[in-house]
Amino acid sequence: MKPAEIIIPCLDNLQYTRRCYESLKRHTSIPFRLTFIDNASGAPSRKYLERISREESGVKLIRNSRNLGAPAAFNQGIASSDADLIILLNNDTVMTEGWASKLLKALKRCPAGGIAAPLLNPPPGKKMSLREINRLAVFIELKNRGSLREVPGVTSTCMAIRREVVEKIGNFDENYGPGTNDDHDFCLRAREAGFKIICSEEVFIYHYWNKTLGRMGLRELDRKNREYFISKFGDAALKFLSETGQLRDQTGDSCR
Repeated sequence: MKPAEIIIPCLDNLQYTRRCYESLKRHTSIPFRLTFIDNASGAPSRKYLERISREESGVKLIRNSRNLGAPAAFNQGIASSDADLIILLNNDTVMTEGWASKLLKALKRCPAGGIAAPLLNPPPGKKMSLREINRLAVFIELKNRGSLREVPGVTSTCMAIRREVVEKIGNFDENYGPGTNDDHDFCLRAREAGFKIICSEEVFIYHYWNKTLGRMGLRELDRKNREYFISKFGDAALKFLSETGQLRDQTGDSCR
């Protein structure tokens, strides 16, 4: 199997990007390549990403002159890779031991599975130290070892996707702009194409929640994108939102 492709869109928030990358290097046990999509970050983030893409093997940087948004960044990363397994990741996340290998194992255990995701802490994200995050991950793995759950949808905070899914249903819809609801759209299309969506309940990663979108008027953005999602899919969208508990006027994770 080819190395997995991990795709991380970035827009500033260097302290989170650095923490994410360091945890990823420390805790990823499967072969992987990494593509950062820089959506017009300022100098500190830009220089950091340029340096690690130059110095670190297997790290690639795609730079945009303006913020194209997360859906477009995901599409850029996917188009630049030939990997059989694509992992989308937010830059405000912290990986834990064996996270990627367990997601891959989950997909292998479920032949119809097209997308797998881990458990996440709920928003807005209780402050936790790296030690606390890793201790919680060990506890969750021991408690839920081998546990899988089919779910209606997951967020693109951390989403492992078989290449076949993209080949069958196409890219992320860039009409969602900066993001929100684009992952609902992708999951709904995957389900309609016959793929199952899996939550691996033995995997936990930590999410700081909305460190980029939170600066863009998240509530109004989510409202507009939800209206577009519903107009695009009609009753199927309303059913999806109901199944995932997303009919409330807020964003949140559906695999926790």
